Amino acid sequence: HTGIGGWEDSLQNCLSIVPKPPRKDFKKEEHFSGIALRYKAKLITSIKEDISREFV
Repeated sequence: HTGIGGWEDSLQNCLSIVPKPPRKDFKKEEHFSGIALRYKAKLITSIKEDISREFV
């Protein structure tokens, strides 16, 4: 186990030559449907014109 994904995912990939995609969690998908993630970033620079720049 490499720490990426769960132990069950790693085991599933060892059981066959062609790895299968992970199973979908339909409850989680239904719960988070319609929700969009939004991120905001600010540029760190010493250029005066760029100090107040923000990215959405």
